[in-house]
Amino acid sequence: MTSAINEISISYYKLTKTERILAKKIIQKPIVIVNNSIASAAESYGVSVASIQRLAKKIGYSGYSEFRFSLANELKNTQSNSSNDSNPMSQIVNGYQQHIELLRQEKYYASARQIKELILGANNLYIVGLGGSFYVAGYLEHMLFYGTRAAHVINEQERFDYLDGIATQGDVVLIFSVSGAESILKQYEDDSFKSKGVKLVLITMNEDTIVSSVIDYLVVLPRVPLVIKEAQKSEIFIDNNSVYMMFIHIILFILQVENVNKSST
Repeated sequence: MTSAINEISISYYKLTKTERILAKKIIQKPIVIVNNSIASAAESYGVSVASIQRLAKKIGYSGYSEFRFSLANELKNTQSNSSNDSNPMSQIVNGYQQHIELLRQEKYYASARQIKELILGANNLYIVGLGGSFYVAGYLEHMLFYGTRAAHVINEQERFDYLDGIATQGDVVLIFSVSGAESILKQYEDDSFKSKGVKLVLITMNEDTIVSSVIDYLVVLPRVPLVIKEAQKSEIFIDNNSVYMMFIHIILFILQVENVNKSST
């Protein structure tokens, strides 16, 4: 198991809203757990004992004792290594580098090639950006326009429902959603899209998504939880657009290079 704070940050989007509030409190002041019993820690954080127990188990620990031991070791290591990586800018850059490096894996290149084929073969291309992912959906639409591939951007559930009524045979719906858009896609388990010959592609960062039966193609990208550490305190910064943008540029690169190669043969 990785460090306790990283376990929390990696699991951040799997947590409920209440659990996220507690998770952020622990990340900001892990010393509260290390120096206190579960009852005292709960009082300090302003939560219940049961909520701390649930969170510890949800991120992979057997209970409070194991979670507390892991945090204590992590704080000890942080203090001993603080001289090597105490600069917040260095921690930020290293964090991005470590996670973006994961995109070197061949499976992501293969996924980008598959999406390229779907984009080129679509009668109409719809790009859905849910939540904070709307920005990257708009960016992909913008970049595809320069490559003479028209697309339509959808960002609201109401418009996604409207899309269900207008998408037809041969259309492709490309969905960006960090959490997996489960609450929306579960509404379409009756194959309303598939029955019309519309292909759904989900690009998410939730490896535990339960909507795989609804969609035609799934890509799970790595998350980028950046945890900036000090001796007694840590702060979390969740950024997913950086990985999305990098993956988009892999798709765009394949679109450009492979199309050029085909036209020259």
